[in-house]
Amino acid sequence: MLENIAGALARRSRATILMTAFAFVAVIGMLDFLTGSELAFSIFYLLPIAAVAYSLGSRSSWPLSIASALTWIVADIEAGHQYSSAFIPIWNTGTRLGVFLIVAALISQLRILWQQSELLSHTDALTSVANSRAFTDLLHAEMERFRRYRHPFTLAYVDIDDFKQINDRYGHSGGDQALQAIAAALHEHTRATDTVARLGGDEFAVLLTETGELEALHVLSTLSQRVRESMSHSEANPTLSIGAITFYAVPPTVDLLIQQADTLMYTVKVDGKAGIAHHVVGMRPATAETVPAEPALALAE
Repeated sequence: MLENIAGALARRSRATILMTAFAFVAVIGMLDFLTGSELAFSIFYLLPIAAVAYSLGSRSSWPLSIASALTWIVADIEAGHQYSSAFIPIWNTGTRLGVFLIVAALISQLRILWQQSELLSHTDALTSVANSRAFTDLLHAEMERFRRYRHPFTLAYVDIDDFKQINDRYGHSGGDQALQAIAAALHEHTRATDTVARLGGDEFAVLLTETGELEALHVLSTLSQRVRESMSHSEANPTLSIGAITFYAVPPTVDLLIQQADTLMYTVKVDGKAGIAHHVVGMRPATAETVPAEPALALAE
């Protein structure tokens, strides 16, 4: 429930969220007054407090918590509640304020933990790039975007050549270091709009959004060169086999999309490894690029 509320609030400005929350507290206070002092409304004050804490953080909910506690005590007194001592309403107000602040802190921490959990579930633990699950979701979204806007994209399937020999010679720790170094190099030398993922083992994938075949060839050749340069100091000094496809038409499923790039990568393996094979699927529109785009040229500088 809180996630749905936070999702709706995320589309609003901070000021709008706070104004809405304060208005909600005022409405609850009015209902609290109208229903009399015998019915407890404390739990309803927690709704706007929790929503603000979840979407904006616990500190943003502090003024709201204070306003809620004061609204409750005013509504309670105005509704005719009689106290045996003047200290009791002060105590009750402080107690409720403490509860509101504690709940706000817990809700805010819950959001942080949920975000961390989401990040970990979409990140490869060894290399810190996207994992297979996250990459599949991104490909689904890219295919839907293509069907709507018809913007081309390129999928590159990357395999480390002779990775078993690296493991055999340098041990699994050496293999892990090679994977981490290659993942870092791929991420460093791609654009912010692109995505690098580890699909498993020694296999990576790179999604180049808004990228036709000419730009893709330039990006991938530059990328391969930069990875070799960054790994030249390593004892393992691995090479890469890359199969890349630029899509002007997409297959019906993500699995077929990946399978086509994977198959193309294996043709590089058969032909001697350490190379790039690139195909185009579909017809390039007449208005599509005829020269490498500026973002690709920037990679070569």
